[in-house]
Order: sequence, then C-alpha cells, then structure tokens
Amino acid sequence: MTGSATKTLKSEMLAAFPEAIPKIVGSPNLREMIRLMQHLMVCSQTHATEASPLGFLFVCLPQALWATYSQDAYPTDPQNPGPIPTMSEEMSDAQWQNHKTSWEYFKKIHNDFNTMNSALTDRFVSLIEPAYTKDYTTSRLRNPNQQFREAFAYFVGKYGATNEGERADNKDRMKAAWTLQDGWERLEQQIEDSQLFALFAHHAITDHELVDTAIGVIGQTGLFANQYEQWHESPDDQKTWNHFKSFWKAKIKLKADTSLNASQFGYGGSANEHPQTDADAEYTNSVANFANAHNNTQNTLNNLSTSNAQLNGVIPQIQQQMNYMQMQMAQMANAQQWQGNPNNNNQNKNNNNNYRNNNNNRNRNNNNRNRNTNANNGTWTGYNNNRNTGGNTRNNMPDRPSHVKLYNNNGYCWTHGHDQPSDHTSQTCKYRHPNHCATATKNNTQGGNPKFVERTQWPNAAGYPEYVLQRRQQGNQQANHQWNGNNNPNPQPQFGGNTMQMPTYQFGPQNGQQQMQGQQSFPTMPQQQFGGFTQQQAGQPPGYYPMGNMGGQRFF
Repeated sequence: MTGSATKTLKSEMLAAFPEAIPKIVGSPNLREMIRLMQHLMVCSQTHATEASPLGFLFVCLPQALWATYSQDAYPTDPQNPGPIPTMSEEMSDAQWQNHKTSWEYFKKIHNDFNTMNSALTDRFVSLIEPAYTKDYTTSRLRNPNQQFREAFAYFVGKYGATNEGERADNKDRMKAAWTLQDGWERLEQQIEDSQLFALFAHHAITDHELVDTAIGVIGQTGLFANQYEQWHESPDDQKTWNHFKSFWKAKIKLKADTSLNASQFGYGGSANEHPQTDADAEYTNSVANFANAHNNTQNTLNNLSTSNAQLNGVIPQIQQQMNYMQMQMAQMANAQQWQGNPNNNNQNKNNNNNYRNNNNNRNRNNNNRNRNTNANNGTWTGYNNNRNTGGNTRNNMPDRPSHVKLYNNNGYCWTHGHDQPSDHTSQTCKYRHPNHCATATKNNTQGGNPKFVERTQWPNAAGYPEYVLQRRQQGNQQANHQWNGNNNPNPQPQFGGNTMQMPTYQFGPQNGQQQMQGQQSFPTMPQQQFGGFTQQQAGQPPGYYPMGNMGGQRFF
C-alpha cells in the first residue's frame, strides 16, 4: 500500500479542476448536458486514486461507456471499512498496526470517492441556470451523499428527451466528412460525441457500429487502402473501438507526416497512393492565394492607420466641446435649485399651470404651443407641447390603477421596458442602449429593462381609454418660439450676454483615399434666463419621444 491516508478536502479537489466552461443558456437539453459531462470527465481525472489507474473517471461514466476508454474491468465503488478499526484479542502488536494501516488506506479511498462525487455534482449544477436546478437542490438536501451518476441521470430524465429526428441527426453527425488535415482528434471526437448522445437517449450504438462508421469515414478520403488491408487482417477479437483507436491513430499520424515531408522534397502528389482529392486541391489553392490576401490586408491596415491619425487630431477639439457642455449642465443643475429670481426674491410663476393647457383652450384642437411667461420680468420659461385630442392624451387621461396598461398590446422593448406603443418593440426601437438585444420579447426579456412589468391588464378590458402617442413629424411643423419678443428659431447659449456657438468639425481621408466622414453637431436648444445670464435648456428634436416614459429615471 502506498500513498498518504490523509483525507482530501472538497475545496482542494475543486481548486484542482480546470476552469469552468460556459454555462447552459436556458433550458438544458441532452447535447448540452453531454458537453458538461465531457468537461467533468477531465475534472474527475485531476485526482489520483488507488481505486483505478484512470483516477476517478469511473465516477463520471456509467458502466456501458467504460469500455470506450479502458480495456480493464469497470471499477467497483469503494466500500466504507467502518467508522474505526477493530482489534481482536488474537492480534499481535504488529498485526494490529498492519490492520490499522489497512483500515486508514481503504477509509481514505472511500472518503475521496464520496468527496469527488460531491465536487463533480457541485460543478455540474453550477453550469445550469438556477431555475432548472431548484427541485434537484431540494432533493439533494435529503440525500447529501448522492453520487454524481445519479445526479446526471436525474437531469437527463427530466430534460434529455429526444425524438426520431434528433437521433437521425446524431447519426449524420457521426458520419460527417473528414479529411487528413483535420487530424485524428476530430474524427475521434465526432464518433464518441455521437456515442454519448445515443447512449443517454436510450438508443445506444454498438461497438461494431462505431468501428464500421469510422472505417467508412476514413475510406472516403481514398488515402488509406494499404492501412485498411492491414486492419482487415487483424483478428476479430482485436477489432473493438479501443483497438481501432490505437491502430488508426498511429496510421493517420504517419500518413500526415509523410505527406508533408514528400511535398517539402518536391515530389508533390506522387508521394500519395491516390490522385489529389477535391479537398486537397481546395487546400492548395487557398495556400497559393494567401500572399495576395496578405497584401490586401496590409493595405487595409495602412488605410486604417491614416484614418486613426486623423481621428486622434480631432479628439482635443471634441474634449473642448465636452467641457463646454459640462459647464452648461452644471449651471442647469444649479438653476433647478432656484425657487425664484434672486434679484427680486419673487417666485417665477407659470401662467399656464405647469405646461398644461388653460381652461379656455382645453377643448380646442390646435397646434400652437402655450407659452409660459415669467410674471416678474416677462422672460419666456418654456412651452407646452400637449395638444387636445378629444380627451385621449396623457394630461387629460383619468387616473388608472398601476396594473392597467396604457396600450392595448403586449409589446416589449429591451431598452425601455414593458407597455410600449404597438410600433415600439425590441426590433423597432430607435433609441437603443449599447447592449440592446433586438430579439427580446415580453415572455423572454433576456435580462432587459423591467420597467412597467406590473402593468398586465389592457386598458380596454379595464374600462380605460388607450393612450394615443402624438409624435411630431419632421418637416410638418415649424416651431415659432418667442424669445424676449423676437422670433429666434435657433437660439444660442449665452453667458453674460455673449453668444457662444458650438463648433462643428468634419474630417476625412486625403490623397484620394476612401472617404470617411463624421460630423459632430449639437442641437440648438431653447434657453431660460437666471440672474442676468442665459441658461440653456435641453430641447427635443422632431420625432423624438421619451425613453419608455420612465418618469425621469433611466434603467441603465
């Protein structure tokens, strides 16, 4: 007996595992769970044990798959030698010491077996979304010593059902075309992946079927006639899949090495037993065209370098613009804290009742904006863009419960959330977050904005009118803004009476290069005056609508 009798901790085993592979996204299926199984097979062999020359690989694999990886008998699960060693009266001191050492040895193997089962189960469950592991986690509390093979069988039974089409597709994958340049490893993987899928789908592929399929795939290359004759002469008891892997791995490597050497010595195709295949010809043409592709790539890189140099020259100017904007934003933030004009300590009054239509114009259908007039100095402080639409606007709508929608649809936008107009979905959104996901829907938000998720009932079902969103079409209307009594459609921000025009920059390639232009511009915005200087207010371009009507808050 060799090795230490010290028990291995689960944290030590997990630390020795390779880095975790990507999780299964959404509901597990058989092919994805087999992908996890192959990762866990590697994990199981990171810890040596006297129970098997292949480590704890047998902890992962059911007995039906063991012959694929070893010609030895399938190991039996280590048994518990008992809580403590027992001593009989007939034992001498030397016999007792040997008995105690033997007990410690078998106790360690048994403990490590249980620890590896627990560590593999932990890694497996961590690679599946919690929504699909909740029931198993609860059952595991009642049986903490459950083996990994039992855990894997549980998930295969619950999520691994297959149909005839999937099983036929699995066999087609096993017979996929293969070339010498792909190497032995790819052929071995496509055969054994299909074997695993068929076994857990309860339609196992026999050992002879594996060998016959692999022979057919190799034979399609037309390069291994002599090697096939040698294989055919082997005794029948030496034609298993394990024997096949040992024999053909060496033959394929030798063929690849000799084909490469022959081409280097200038013999070309004469070194092969058969004429060049279509796949080889395509490979040769690809190599011949590599030089031209490389030259084109270098030219593209040179052009990009020139464009980058031009962009670097514009960055200081853009930073200056950002400084101007930060100054304006700081003054706007300070202005919002004012409750009135500091010069006369009088509050600015909004004569049209906070941007709403007054009672005299409430029932009129017109396109004029209501102006807000400061009662102290006559300065324009904003405008109301709401129009009377027969009572079907947001201002005139009756209060409704929080669960009632504004719109009669189940639309959803990843950036703006639930309860959006019928023409506003994740696919049609015009003002998207940088990480916007265009395939998100109400039933599968894919981690998008949960805004208004509580709104579940359509307004027509709750006895409320549907909100009709009014959007201004660009070019249909021209805003006629009154600015201190003068028409000024494009007011400029002012500081202390001086006008500051935001600069506009344009850059592009020179000397006939492909043109790349970018124009920086900033929208002209209406202004509001505070204490002798003019404060810029954010305006809305034609066609603009708020981001999901989030009440002044953004989810991102």
